[in-house]
Amino acid sequence: AMAVYAIPEHPFLSVALISIAFTVVNLPSVSVWAGFGMALRGFLSDPVRLKWFNIAMGVLLAATLWPMLR
Repeated sequence: AMAVYAIPEHPFLSVALISIAFTVVNLPSVSVWAGFGMALRGFLSDPVRLKWFNIAMGVLLAATLWPMLR
């Protein structure tokens, strides 16, 4: 962002504005991510659900190899 949006004549102002923009975008994103993580932790507290979740994530991870192996 600094290479594209920075104003060469005002470097400190550029850093401040870009930092504020990143904060405004990232704070809600991280909050939503943390909220979903807390909800998922409650959902996965059951060992059976955790097992099936791990199997599903393993299958999805293995499926990402398919385009590279073709």
